[in-house]
Amino acid sequence: SGIKRWSSMKTVCKSGDACFVPDNEHWLLDWSPPNLSSLTIRGKLQWDTETAGLQLTAGHVLVEGNGSLEIGTTLKPMTKQATIYISAESAAEHTSFGQRFLAAKDHAKILMHGRKLITW
Repeated sequence: SGIKRWSSMKTVCKSGDACFVPDNEHWLLDWSPPNLSSLTIRGKLQWDTETAGLQLTAGHVLVEGNGSLEIGTTLKPMTKQATIYISAESAAEHTSFGQRFLAAKDHAKILMHGRKLITW
């Protein structure tokens, strides 16, 4: 089915919504969506590494099942500014995790690869 650019599905998740990336779907986060009460990722959400300043704002972000949240890869790390803001403004309550969290459960993955840091 290919990659779905979130910017071309702007009405899929409106402000305050509980938003879902379904199983077997691959979404590209290529714009800053409105403040969501929650985001549940069961498919794949891939951050656009070519766009600076993207912000994902939600009361909580849960990656579950075989889902994945990917912000950069080892071969193509995220070098631009990217923000995940866990907001109390419209946070939905989750039965296991409560409010305001970024978490993965089951076989899900959260993968973040950024620029290499030079350390002492």
